[in-house]
Amino acid sequence: MDTTRSVMVTGRLVLPDGIASSRHGAVVLNCGIELANSISAMSDLRGEFRIRVSTASGLESDRLSRQAAMQCSISVAIPGFETVLKNMQNLNLKAGADVGMIVLKPLSNAEGPASASPA
Repeated sequence: MDTTRSVMVTGRLVLPDGIASSRHGAVVLNCGIELANSISAMSDLRGEFRIRVSTASGLESDRLSRQAAMQCSISVAIPGFETVLKNMQNLNLKAGADVGMIVLKPLSNAEGPASASPA
């Protein structure tokens, strides 16, 4: 008999200096086979996020969960920062996981602001 269980995937968004990001951002967990293709959550003011993943239990679903976990990735897109894509190969969808800190890098303005030429 198959039943459904939920696990939590957690982590924290930080700036390059290690300080938690206070900017809310969408964190998306993308996995494969037999799971929702993407599950998202918003980070809180401490940069922390929690994504609840529901999986079925049973022999066949455990096999599918292992296959799906091999294809997982997390993406974060926050205005003003580079989009982050982190491969989560071998994420444990049976027990949940803390993916640790994900570093947000501010977008660089290589050109700099346009300067007015002296008249």
